[in-house]
Amino acid sequence: MLPAVYYFLQVTLCSALMMGYYWVVLRNKRFHQYNRFYLLAVAVLSWLIPLIKIRWERPELMGTQVIRFLTVVADNNAEMDAVVARQGYVWDSMQLLSALYFTVAALLLLSIFIALFRIYRLLKTASCKSLGDVYLIITQVKGTPFSFFRYIFWNEAIDLRSDAGKQILQHELAHVKQQHSADKLLIQLVLVAGWFNPFFWLLRREMSMIHEFIADQQAVGNGDTAALAQMLLTAAFPQQQFALTHPFFFSPIKRRLQMLTNHKNPRFSYLRRLVVLPLLALMVVLFAFRSKSAQHTNTISVASILERVVSDLKPGTQDTFTAKPDLQQANIKVTDIRIPAIELKKSYRIVINPGHGGDDKGAIAADGTRESDMALLLARTIKEVNTSNQLDIVLTRSGDQYNTVVETANFTNSQSADVFVGLHMNSSQPVLKNGKSAVENPSRGAEIYIAARNKAVDYNANYALANHIGQELSGISDPFLGIKSREKGIYVLQEVKCPSVLIEAGFMSSKEDLALLKNSDYRKRLAYSIIRGIQGYLHQLESGKSTVFEAVSDTVITRPKGSAVTAVGKNKGDGSTVTVVDKFRNKYPRLENVIILVDGERKTEQEMELLNPNNIESIKVSKTQAEGYGEEGKNGIIYIQTKPGSNQIKSGPGSENDNKIFTVTEAPPSFPGGLPAWQKYLARSSKPGVIKQNGGPKGLYKVHLSFIVGEDGSISNVKADNDPGYGAAAEAVRLIKNGPNWVAAKQNGIKVKAKHNLMITFYVS
Repeated sequence: MLPAVYYFLQVTLCSALMMGYYWVVLRNKRFHQYNRFYLLAVAVLSWLIPLIKIRWERPELMGTQVIRFLTVVADNNAEMDAVVARQGYVWDSMQLLSALYFTVAALLLLSIFIALFRIYRLLKTASCKSLGDVYLIITQVKGTPFSFFRYIFWNEAIDLRSDAGKQILQHELAHVKQQHSADKLLIQLVLVAGWFNPFFWLLRREMSMIHEFIADQQAVGNGDTAALAQMLLTAAFPQQQFALTHPFFFSPIKRRLQMLTNHKNPRFSYLRRLVVLPLLALMVVLFAFRSKSAQHTNTISVASILERVVSDLKPGTQDTFTAKPDLQQANIKVTDIRIPAIELKKSYRIVINPGHGGDDKGAIAADGTRESDMALLLARTIKEVNTSNQLDIVLTRSGDQYNTVVETANFTNSQSADVFVGLHMNSSQPVLKNGKSAVENPSRGAEIYIAARNKAVDYNANYALANHIGQELSGISDPFLGIKSREKGIYVLQEVKCPSVLIEAGFMSSKEDLALLKNSDYRKRLAYSIIRGIQGYLHQLESGKSTVFEAVSDTVITRPKGSAVTAVGKNKGDGSTVTVVDKFRNKYPRLENVIILVDGERKTEQEMELLNPNNIESIKVSKTQAEGYGEEGKNGIIYIQTKPGSNQIKSGPGSENDNKIFTVTEAPPSFPGGLPAWQKYLARSSKPGVIKQNGGPKGLYKVHLSFIVGEDGSISNVKADNDPGYGAAAEAVRLIKNGPNWVAAKQNGIKVKAKHNLMITFYVS
């Protein structure tokens, strides 16, 4: 809705400028035909000029890309966001404005149909005489004579044979021949769409006067001007008006009399009419030139070259990566580093979904900043900085309104989207210091989620899109937490029919992240990175190629320790250097014909997706110990050692003989019957009225829960990790405890005991 408001403001400003020129230069001058078509142009151009987009320059051509894959880490403990809502509908300001706009427009459109119906009824009830191409309708209706297209409605009280009657008939014939009714109908339709614009109402009045000037001028001809003037003065004004017609006795008549008696042509008449050309040029410049310069000339940050580094492990060598490796530096002679824009061959529609909205504010920072506002701000920035003519960016919401996940998915599919990107901000609970006072949680950084393989429409496409965006985000988000898959809380990602990702752009609970997200320059860099990632993915679909970085100044890039670096640039040897820093970033390359051993057990690539990189103690790569594996291990062996106890937590003393409780499993616990059954259970069993009875105001109450699902599906250790108050936490715990047994988690095809997290949201209206 907000873009529509901005567009309407631009329409109003355009019409104000052009009507101002008319009022000062053209009004009450004798070139009536010119003024008529000028006003028609105002009615049309006021809508068109704000829609014109002219780019200053086109993006540069792209070259080949060096891309490094990021590994998707499964997050089986993703939140299941269940919303328990009471009946009711909440109107926000944008919806009220929309309702007002369409109500008034509908009333104006109805008035047009009523006027047409009244004219139609007159045609059916009155006698008609044919005058060639014109029809004369004889009637006694008040307000006649008037004309409407080829019909002249004549009052039988006026004698056609009298001088006055002849002049009036000539006047109405002029309206018919000049097709003034078409002008009036067009202006009325413009008012239906632009009733809010006072300059359109002024335009309608001036157009009616110009029609009368033209008809009066042709009615007089070489006849008696004084007689027509006398007749206008003595005639009785009608008591009934038809909005779409041209009544002869049109009030006011003072200006008509002035124009009848004014025989002077204004000085500089042609100059007055030509001045409109620079005025139109000025408006095109004001509204059409949206981009001052192409964005691709911005020099990227120090870390953003990481994505373009090629790792090449040499045969016969081995190296060990640790969580905190030593740093080494090397210099490479190369030119400055610049990001060229990516030229696409086809046009694509990108749907951006800023999360939350309306009463659902999402995470709220310590200073009151709302996730819903920050997500919308980032979405608008992405749309604003987009300079590609091939990318049509559509937002699922433009204001502070709430869309359900079903509405969002349906809207995306109705747009025939090529890419879907959800925008959210993360949050984490404060940490207890020494078991007493709470301090800020150190968690910060950006991450990307995609639907799990068994939930995704096209997992490989989602994975590729996430990799391209991840390459870009890792250059500006420090830290970049990688790419994760999830099975819960991703309804939109699994329902849209195009490649889709969800970006958590930072932590609202982190002062550092929040300061960055509020900074307009950082948001633009973040938006550029997302757009570049999307472009890179789409370009690779088109040709299998993507961009390189041109080096243009001294900078630093990051690479895995011990790997080779390929620098691509122009004018090498000019003295510029690139500093290469070794750093392990907790991401695995996607390799073929490589043996992966985790704690001595061989793992598949899919199993590796379930391993949390934060649990890794060390990684060792060997090319010399793979002979026994034949072709399978021709590219080497990767030895991964995990931290002790990293894949499990222990129960309290005496509970089920200290059995292992999994936090990460191949198949997580689930409600029997899946998401539909879970939603039905909540709708049937929840009591959101408890919150209102306890004095809770309207709004959303989110409760984060954790509990253990046993091998038999039994529920234990249910607890609320937060309490929004008014009995919300107790009600959420009750729903889990009183519910049925769950479907147990599975690891290696065996049912296991596992910890599960989910969120229940109560909505009180």
